[in-house]
Amino acid sequence: MGKLLKTIFVGVLGAASFGLLACGSEPGSPSPSGPEVAGPVEAPPLAPGVAKIGTWRGEWNATTQKLTFTEIEADNSAGFDVGMQPQGFDKVKSGKIRFSTEYSYVGEEDDEDCPLGRVCGRVRVENISTRLLNSVYVEIVSLSPAEYTAHDFSDEVPPGYPMSNQYGLWGYNNLGPGNAASRDWTFANPAGQSFSFSVRVLAIFTRTNYDLSFNDVSEPGNTGTADWDNYSPVWRDACTHGTTLVSSSTSSFAASITMPFPFTITNKTFSTNVGELWVTSYGLGWSKAPEPILPASLPASGYINTLFPFWEQVEGAQVCHSTEGLLPNRRFIVTWKNAHLKGLPNSNLTFSAVLQEKTDNVFFLYHRWSDGSDDCASGTSNRVRNESAAIGIQGDNNYFPSNPVGLFSPHAANCPGSGYFVKFEAQPANKFFPPSP
Repeated sequence: MGKLLKTIFVGVLGAASFGLLACGSEPGSPSPSGPEVAGPVEAPPLAPGVAKIGTWRGEWNATTQKLTFTEIEADNSAGFDVGMQPQGFDKVKSGKIRFSTEYSYVGEEDDEDCPLGRVCGRVRVENISTRLLNSVYVEIVSLSPAEYTAHDFSDEVPPGYPMSNQYGLWGYNNLGPGNAASRDWTFANPAGQSFSFSVRVLAIFTRTNYDLSFNDVSEPGNTGTADWDNYSPVWRDACTHGTTLVSSSTSSFAASITMPFPFTITNKTFSTNVGELWVTSYGLGWSKAPEPILPASLPASGYINTLFPFWEQVEGAQVCHSTEGLLPNRRFIVTWKNAHLKGLPNSNLTFSAVLQEKTDNVFFLYHRWSDGSDDCASGTSNRVRNESAAIGIQGDNNYFPSNPVGLFSPHAANCPGSGYFVKFEAQPANKFFPPSP
């Protein structure tokens, strides 16, 4: 390994700017003497669900042998309107990303890792926001001199994807809150001179799939005091300590809610500044979930990025919402309490949807189906046994699970039952961005 620089500077820029501060020049020191690079060149268009965090200028100073980064273009909320709402990104704005250079040095003739005529370094990217950043990429969009391209450790991009590795591209995959990753950067440097470049940092929020699990709910009598368990969820009732949206729901009930934290349903991230999450008698999400035609089934035409915890013709519910837990592990809860099936006024159903911060996981909790076993008998009350209901998550062109009605078979056999949960564990986006449309 070549000669390493031991001084490491790590920083987070303030509210007006954020991001990269790596092993670099001392304050007030002159800029490198190499050619100046223009502002960011026109880069490939972003695909839906992809957000640009910002653009920075990188400089290698041949005299000090330091690699530095400074911001030249702040994150622009107007650039987030393709595939996601800008406000949903507010938790990864200024001061939420940290870049640092672990080391940088000039190659030597006998160094196999960094031979003569190259500049090598290791760049660390840390996510200090409360938001999971999927498929983070750092892409060089301009370079001066142009022949000083990055190579060896630069990533390949499948044809048609909205990035380029012409000058250099590094994938940092999925960075959870507080997590960091490091990549080796290598540049051609035949003349041993200073050079500069501009980079943009991209991230994706699209959820491509959900893993499904279900079982009995723990402590069905709990009103919110039992500790939450991701693997064996306990019952949660937002009506015991939250805000009531309506005391007796009807088919026309709809209320918009501002999320307390960014949350993504498939390719839609909901705003924390504007009431974008719609809650109705039949579900919650980007679309106002309608009263279904029975038997209910998914996908539902015309409705996208919507959660259906119990899609049936229900009415008379007290509908409430609450937030619990501490940042960055909060849970947003919506409860439909003491609902009854339309046409079956003696039925009684209580259920909740729990949305988990940071992970985008969704839990559907079912406290009970009915107060009495008579409602679980065969015949017309098969609806109480959930034989006409559908549950699941619907995106813009996909839905989960593929057989949403079959999840209730344990309750059909054990109605009224003590409680049940269905967990949708959001999976990270694919390693690479989706192809451009």
